[in-house]
Amino acid sequence: MVPPDLLELSNHLVGLENELALVFNTASDIMVLMDARGVVRRINPAGLRMLKLPPGDEIGRRFHDWTHPEDVAITEKALAAGEVSPGMNLQNRWLDHEGKEHVLVWTISHQKNSMVAVGKEMTKFTFLFPHQLNLLNTALELAKDGVVITDNQAVDNPIIYANPSMRRITGYDRHELIGRNCRILAASEPQRARDTLRQYLKEGRGCTVLLRNKRKNGEHYFQHLTVTPVYNGVPSPLNYIGIQRDVSDEVESGHIKYAPEGLFGFELTV
Repeated sequence: MVPPDLLELSNHLVGLENELALVFNTASDIMVLMDARGVVRRINPAGLRMLKLPPGDEIGRRFHDWTHPEDVAITEKALAAGEVSPGMNLQNRWLDHEGKEHVLVWTISHQKNSMVAVGKEMTKFTFLFPHQLNLLNTALELAKDGVVITDNQAVDNPIIYANPSMRRITGYDRHELIGRNCRILAASEPQRARDTLRQYLKEGRGCTVLLRNKRKNGEHYFQHLTVTPVYNGVPSPLNYIGIQRDVSDEVESGHIKYAPEGLFGFELTV
């Protein structure tokens, strides 16, 4: 007779397996299960539809068999044992059975004896090659203005990127900003522009405001902030990009008039 606790565990595992199978079979994203060498064990229905393959035709083939020839090298490097860590991103192009090109971004997890790749088609995205990504990253890292990117899909819209100028302006290190909401910079006094910004973000719109913020050391400064939503073809913003400039000198000189009761927080003077 099977012990009750062992039977309960067995039933739990069966239920978990059924739930995972349901996710695999109904997911809109492409899911590829592979062994440690990159040999395909299964592709979910969404992936088979994109590739225009009947079920079973993918088994035993390699992940890069559908990869555009120009992207094979970066794909093989990403899949190489020891070079993939959980959550790693890869961008490449796949060719379906009819030769049509599909631009994909992958999140790859590497286990001891297997790999799982989850891909999202980027038909409405701009595909960037590695050298272009490096160029954009260099531009962000060297920009004089502070730049932050937030994840609007996560709880409390946390910061996921802050460039060196952002850290210089605020006094916070990167690890102190990542994962935090931009409220970390807020001064304590009421500002109508902050309410405006909050409402615009709620509506998925961008805006420009002047805020009186606080650095890590408690010093106040004036921040000219432009926030832009990033939709990428979905109903609500995936991310927000914030570009801030320290305009304390301009406010002190009178070139920019700080108006805490103003809708956007500032008035330009001639």
